[in-house]
Amino acid sequence: MYRFGDQQNRGCLMFNSAISLCLLIWLLPAQCAQAQDLKIVDPLTVIRTAADLRDARALPVLRLVGPRNGFVSGLVVATGPHLKCLKAQLTPLRGPGGSIAPRAVQIRYASKASPRPLEFTAVSADSNPNVSKPYFDVLNNLPPRDADILPIWLTVKIPADLKPGKYIGTLTFAANKVPVELQVCKWVCPAPRDWLTHVGVLSSPETLAKQYNVKLWSPQHWELIERQLQFLGGLGNDDLWLSIFSRNQWGHETSWITYKEKDGQYHPDLSIVSKYLDLYAKHVGQPHALILEMWNSTRYASKKRVKQTQMDILVDGQSRKVPLPGFEGSDAIFEPVLQGIRRLVVKLGWSENIIMIGCADDKRPTQSVINFFKKHAPYARWAIWTHGRGDSHPWKGKLKLDGMDIGHLEHVFCPWLGYLPKNSIIGGWNLEFPEYATSRNYLVDYVRLAQYRSFAEGNVVNRQRASKNMARSSAGFTRLALDYWPVEIKGRQSPTLRSLLFAYEPLPWTTLYRNSTRAIIAPGPDGPLGTVRYEMLREGLQECEARIVIEKALLQRTIAPSLEKRCRDLLRQRLAIRERNATFKGGSAGNVLGSKDRLWGISENWPDSTAQLFNLAGQVNQTLE
Repeated sequence: MYRFGDQQNRGCLMFNSAISLCLLIWLLPAQCAQAQDLKIVDPLTVIRTAADLRDARALPVLRLVGPRNGFVSGLVVATGPHLKCLKAQLTPLRGPGGSIAPRAVQIRYASKASPRPLEFTAVSADSNPNVSKPYFDVLNNLPPRDADILPIWLTVKIPADLKPGKYIGTLTFAANKVPVELQVCKWVCPAPRDWLTHVGVLSSPETLAKQYNVKLWSPQHWELIERQLQFLGGLGNDDLWLSIFSRNQWGHETSWITYKEKDGQYHPDLSIVSKYLDLYAKHVGQPHALILEMWNSTRYASKKRVKQTQMDILVDGQSRKVPLPGFEGSDAIFEPVLQGIRRLVVKLGWSENIIMIGCADDKRPTQSVINFFKKHAPYARWAIWTHGRGDSHPWKGKLKLDGMDIGHLEHVFCPWLGYLPKNSIIGGWNLEFPEYATSRNYLVDYVRLAQYRSFAEGNVVNRQRASKNMARSSAGFTRLALDYWPVEIKGRQSPTLRSLLFAYEPLPWTTLYRNSTRAIIAPGPDGPLGTVRYEMLREGLQECEARIVIEKALLQRTIAPSLEKRCRDLLRQRLAIRERNATFKGGSAGNVLGSKDRLWGISENWPDSTAQLFNLAGQVNQTLE
């Protein structure tokens, strides 16, 4: 028989036990459990699920191979519960040149990108292993909140003056330790702004403003733009498009130029352009092409049907209709814009020859439009996107567009060889005229990572054309998107079917970009974040630059015969693997995305080949000094 006091004590005990149990349950998720496994894998491994990780070959050492003044990344993957509490640490990397400073090392944690509401690829990711759904790609500074698979990315910026050799350290994650071996090669990689490979990457300031809900051109927006430009600078971007029109082909809703009315005339305000160019010079450098988008075929009258002859500009905050460039009355509107931008360019110490008018495409501007620009910007050249028709044939001499030079020729095709040159040299960087590939069907968003790493070298190709109407040489690539994320679009004047069916949609690109990568960086909580794809593209660019160093030396015949033979043998071997012994198929891929004959090959022991490439480039440079 229990007394009331016993019942009270027993009740208190049960109450206290319940409180303790609740506290324990509440604290359990915060406990940092040990990782069940830590697996070193090839950084080109695409990881979407646990099955991908199980199938990946385990490596004994986290090996990094990179050039001096360059970047290199490695991957180790942790599995287990509550990984969100755990952070990796790296001991100092020590070698023949001492130790590498911690500020040169980044440890980041990959998470999956959010799938877009609407995919534009023409194939099913479920039926094609080479065109996948989003994989672990977004590189975060902190581990994700919940993860039972945690890819840990180690990226090292190798100092330019570091002595070549092996640098050893240990990566620690919970109670697990993995050996790290950094192989610093002889070659000193130039800064990205000095790369010869043409890199054309498109960025979208408007996407930043929409993604982070900040006012366009506000101080908060400019802070985001600076981070955006830092990513462009890391790739050595060469193409800078200025949005002169609103609702242009890149999906930008507004022009970067406004007007003020005074004495019955419209005076352009170039303050936004001026500030952007200043920041671009700081973070990226002088572009090869400063393209003023002041013409495209969708805006002008054609023989088949009447198109626009007017455009809207913003005058003192109000929309006004004015004639497009080349039509009667347009001189007073656009001549001050052309002259003002030229003054800004010269003030930065840049050459006025980088200024180009764009974008002409398979339909060319009329003679009156060309005459307008010849009159007001005689120093400017045209930028053209083409399927290879409608041009003055570039192989017959200097490019012209009815009296104006063409300084930037983009074609949709992916260049390819169809043969393996006996001298091991494929060129492309040495083309006599500027020609670049868009390769729109070869780099869909989540294609395998080896495709990103091979993209630069695959697009620096000089070959004899199979057809005079199809240009398939290239000094690099263009029209690759940096950050066209899906964002909410409000107040669209002409709703599209996509905008009616989905609350969010990517900004409206033209059909030129179907099956193309729309972003190689990702939106983070307070600004853009890097991705695994960005890192692989950047490291592939470094390899392309090393190849160019060697090819230049071989053409100049300035190195010893023994070194020349080693260089040719390595280039021939790498080329045979990349081109799949000349079975790789370039050109316009249509909808055959991710098929093996449209993918560049890569060696199983590619780190060894990369180390040889960087060391030979270093030896070549040393002999030339």
